[in-house]
Amino acid sequence: MRATSSSPGAVRRYLPLLLDTLDFYAADAGEPILDALDALQRTARQRRLTPQELPTELIPRHWRPLVEPEPRRIDRAAYTMCALEALRDGLRRRDVYVARSERYGDPRASLLDAPARNASRSDVYRSLSLPETPEPFLERLGAELDAAYRRTLEGLHAEHPVHELATGRLPVEQFDALPEPPSLLALRDQVDRHLPDADLPDLLLEITAKTGFIDGFTHQHEPRARLADLQTSLCAVLVAQGCNVGYSALVDETIPALEARLKYVARHYIRPETLIAANARISTTTPPWSSRPAGAERSPR
Repeated sequence: MRATSSSPGAVRRYLPLLLDTLDFYAADAGEPILDALDALQRTARQRRLTPQELPTELIPRHWRPLVEPEPRRIDRAAYTMCALEALRDGLRRRDVYVARSERYGDPRASLLDAPARNASRSDVYRSLSLPETPEPFLERLGAELDAAYRRTLEGLHAEHPVHELATGRLPVEQFDALPEPPSLLALRDQVDRHLPDADLPDLLLEITAKTGFIDGFTHQHEPRARLADLQTSLCAVLVAQGCNVGYSALVDETIPALEARLKYVARHYIRPETLIAANARISTTTPPWSSRPAGAERSPR
């Protein structure tokens, strides 16, 4: 592992030899790691790789921008290093093991099989001073717990704050709701009258057209790169994050900008510095947010 971490060239030379020499096995938690290594061997001669050809379950968040620099494209070198890091961690956790290895072998190999376990059961229970059936032991623990609880209750006077709770009574008084202050009612009415009759995504797209705040969002690695219809994807990401509804609620397979790239846009375009730049564009622009005269009532839906 240490030899392969120096450069991608070293990885290309040593990884096939490593996988051909050692037989790796895995518990359930290590299966994604072996799937990734098998996929690397299977696609060794392919130049362009996609998530359909390489499993992505083992890729942690901090590896995502390197492994998938753009939608539907996997960087082989980054994926290989990520898989090797997962293999190293899996060997340390014993999720992945090597046959006939004392240090990295199957941890379950040292467990007793069923006949040996049954033969030594009585000796183990005797050494731990435990009965062979759990019922007497659990009954004794229950009696000790009940006696300790009653001793604690006897030591509490009636005025103690937890006395009623300890005796099984928990009084909960029902309070009447406080009336809403007039200032809150006035503020709510004023905000409602000034809100335009538009859905939140449409409102964001309108503000985008009038302020150009979307230009404040730049790609993390390629500042000049611009996806087609980027403003639609970014507005969807802002709505999903601001309303905490998740990206799936805004996915629309009939619109390319809302199909499968929302997570990619969020990962590469939404950063503290881009949010600051976008807010600066909005704060320095004074567009007519609504053409309705001030004080006009909203039309019923």
